[in-house]
Amino acid sequence: MRPIAFQADRVRSHVLHYSPPTRFGAVYREEIRKASNITAYLGANVIDLECPSPPAYVSGVRVACLTGSSFRVNARAFILAAGGLENARLLLISNKAQPAGLANTYDQVGRYFMEHLYLDRAAIIVSRETRISEFYTSGHWSKGKRVRGLLSLSPEVQEKEMLTNYCAVVDREFLSRSVPLWRSLLHVVRTRRLPAGRMARLRHAANRIAAAVAARMPRAEPFGRRYMVKNVMEQAPNPESRVVLNAGHDRLGCPEITLQWSLTAIDKRTVHRAHEIMDEELRRAGVGELHSALGREADPWPSGLRGARHHMGTTRMHADPRRGVVDANCRVHGIANLYVAGSSVFPTSGSANPTLTIVALALRLAEHVSRSLREGRYAAP
Repeated sequence: MRPIAFQADRVRSHVLHYSPPTRFGAVYREEIRKASNITAYLGANVIDLECPSPPAYVSGVRVACLTGSSFRVNARAFILAAGGLENARLLLISNKAQPAGLANTYDQVGRYFMEHLYLDRAAIIVSRETRISEFYTSGHWSKGKRVRGLLSLSPEVQEKEMLTNYCAVVDREFLSRSVPLWRSLLHVVRTRRLPAGRMARLRHAANRIAAAVAARMPRAEPFGRRYMVKNVMEQAPNPESRVVLNAGHDRLGCPEITLQWSLTAIDKRTVHRAHEIMDEELRRAGVGELHSALGREADPWPSGLRGARHHMGTTRMHADPRRGVVDANCRVHGIANLYVAGSSVFPTSGSANPTLTIVALALRLAEHVSRSLREGRYAAP
């Protein structure tokens, strides 16, 4: 399971460490319930951040429940941690002191929405003499953790050619991956008693599926030498990619949002150029070649383009309030006791899953707020 020995430092191999799925609400629920310094209210929805005019601090938040009850919460400090869409919405709907929305003096709230761009079947790799190592195609276990190799562009190439982050997840070609599934299906058919008519229909359907798949595959290439490439890309920050309020209202009477997701030329340039560079370096390393299905760069995005459900941006971090919503400590510009936690503060998104960075920023913010409370930086509610 050795990585590919690339001849130039344009493409690199990276290792992805898989983490067991952790549902925080389930895993930490009992710990939160027993904590002496935490009171959790489930089903309680913040519908307004109350501020004086001009809004220099948050004096309290109004909360409403779908059952019809409502109440107000006072605190010395407030942290929004509702995700990349809802953090922006909460600021936009809190518009009594500022008609454009709280902390939206410079029209920055909701802007720079980013997603990780996924393209599942936009390229294949055809290997030459040997198969690509399972280090890339399925991974292996190391020190009790499952790891898997990825291919990415080097930082030097990204900087030189002005490209965003890109990585390729390599998988076995569909038909070769499906062989174990076909064997399993045949085993079920052979070992279980089925009515003759149903058995015949099952065989007929299986034969039609196999014929349809085989008809799409070039005859010259053995199945074991073909690999699918899942493209995972960073989206370039774009102020026109944004969250805005619309005319609709939810069950609590709050304005709903519209997501105006917008990509730029650099996003498309990155994946096209990445395919070219990957192909060149795979050939130079004697591994094989990459065949892109993207067509021309001027063509529309493939219909298979999708987001990873990694909502980022919308309350981006920047030292200048004219270009961002929060400062380096995740404090909302101009609001003394209001902070934002989560991926909405990301100024850029990279191509890796954002959870680890979200947790790291949240821990850093918790330490900052705790220290500020001890030092008495916030006025008593």
